[in-house]
Amino acid sequence: MNDIQAIENRVSRRLYLEKEIDIKKMIKLKKLINQINEEHNLRISLIDDAREAFWGFRKSYGFFKGVRSVIALKGLQGDSNLKEKLGYYGEKIVLEATKLGLGTCWVGGTFDADDPSFNTQAEEELVCVLTIGYSQLDKSLREKFIHSFTHRTRKSSDKFYSSDKNSLPKWFLFGIELAAKAPSAKNKQPVKFEYKNNIVRASVDEKGEFDLVDLGIAKLHFEIGSKGKFEWGNGAAFIPK
Repeated sequence: MNDIQAIENRVSRRLYLEKEIDIKKMIKLKKLINQINEEHNLRISLIDDAREAFWGFRKSYGFFKGVRSVIALKGLQGDSNLKEKLGYYGEKIVLEATKLGLGTCWVGGTFDADDPSFNTQAEEELVCVLTIGYSQLDKSLREKFIHSFTHRTRKSSDKFYSSDKNSLPKWFLFGIELAAKAPSAKNKQPVKFEYKNNIVRASVDEKGEFDLVDLGIAKLHFEIGSKGKFEWGNGAAFIPK
């Protein structure tokens, strides 16, 4: 499975089987996480057992069940691009987990952020987490209900961009198609792409707490489809290969 196939196949999962992740899969995930942390000065960690942070209706509002393992998306305080980076590299981990046959879900607030299992240091900021593990093969009625309760209708890809051109290159349109499939907080899909003067930019209004996280996720999806690289920052330019 490649990244494009992983984007097509991946869906948010909230109900998990209460069992440990296979050791070979854990090794692959930890290797990727360590590489990301070393190259980009982040503090992401895979926690094998974070059940106390999710179990109980008070902690997860009934939206999650059976959560055992999580990925804590953390970085150093003071990094102006921290949320965007964690969205970008967190989604890289999500796609790798999808290739390994694991379920995942982006989580902003429905967990106990003060739980000691996250081991957040004084100089660090815990922005959000990813639940990860073996999900049920088919979505249960409960999970379908939760999904309908927490998500709104997704926008079509043509609603994601503005342009000063009538005819757009195929690489741009394919990048937009994959960006439209990017997960976002409450499925708000706040990221806007602009193609003007032959320059592509991506931006958010920063009205929501996790808009910059969503920006990082959408940038990654666009890059996978268009074979280039965005600069960091809200409204930053895309550099095609």
